[in-house]
Amino acid sequence: MAQGDLVLQRLDALERRVENLEAERRIEKRFNIIQLLTIIVTLIGSLYGATYYLGEQNRQLVESLRNEMKTEIKRLDDRFDDVNKRFDDMNRRFEDLKQVVLANQRKQSR
Repeated sequence: MAQGDLVLQRLDALERRVENLEAERRIEKRFNIIQLLTIIVTLIGSLYGATYYLGEQNRQLVESLRNEMKTEIKRLDDRFDDVNKRFDDMNRRFEDLKQVVLANQRKQSR
């Protein structure tokens, strides 16, 4: 019986080690899952932050370009107004010149 008891003790010790290893494996498995979830949450946060930052940068860029376009359009409108004023002035001068020429022709024809 002594030998049978020894075998049973060794078997019990072996079973305890197997149970301990299985418990450690379960703990390690949970730890790996927690690590994976932490990495995923960190990546999601990083992507969200980067997307928000880039979106804000794009919004500022679009706003800046919009302001530049408005300024350029106003400048062009001002230039067109100046050109139109010059044409109006030239038309008045031509009209005055035409009146002078017609007056001179009337004087000569009399």
